[in-house]
Amino acid sequence: MILLSSYNRPEMLMNVVKELHGKDDIVIIDDGSTFPAEPFLDYGKFYRFRHKGRDGYWLQYQYMMEIAQESDHQWFMFIQDDISQVQYEEIKRICDDLPEPYAFNFMRRGGDRRWTNTIWSELEFAGVQGYKMGYVDCNFCVPRSTLDLLEFKMNHVSHRWLQNPFHSSGVGKQLSERFYEKKITMYMPKKSLAFHGNHKSEMHYRERSKNPLVSI
Repeated sequence: MILLSSYNRPEMLMNVVKELHGKDDIVIIDDGSTFPAEPFLDYGKFYRFRHKGRDGYWLQYQYMMEIAQESDHQWFMFIQDDISQVQYEEIKRICDDLPEPYAFNFMRRGGDRRWTNTIWSELEFAGVQGYKMGYVDCNFCVPRSTLDLLEFKMNHVSHRWLQNPFHSSGVGKQLSERFYEKKITMYMPKKSLAFHGNHKSEMHYRERSKNPLVSI
């Protein structure tokens, strides 16, 4: 199942749903956008909730967790609407070869995040050069067994974290820390299996102006 978060980028959203259409069931979780939903209904399920922005982004993932739990799917791709050139078949092939439970980042960005104390190590998995490392960053895949360990629940992101305008939504940080606590191995390829350019962010414009999110 593909769980796709969206906010007010209809052209980008249409590009990615067209790319992924027919590869798996698509569920769009939209954060109160102003564009009409009708053009997307041919590509999958579309849920639009009241806009909550950066401070409530963790609720987007709560909705996705609930949808995943209620489904009979055994594998889930979490992806955002500004991602393109998704190498879906290669991503799925790699994930099918990873020991469960795991979390697989399919997009690599610059920088070594330190949300956990994991020491990064280089390794090869499924014939791909990559890393065993310590974070996920909102474009990742997991098997059902991984979400079972989280009980398909997100925790509230603290107001103290969100007070800093340069902090992100806290979703990746929370998931990374909880995966680490549950001994869920996190992986990332050396070369991204999807594309993200240095375009304007709708939610993290201060943080992204300081630390652009660009796939490498």
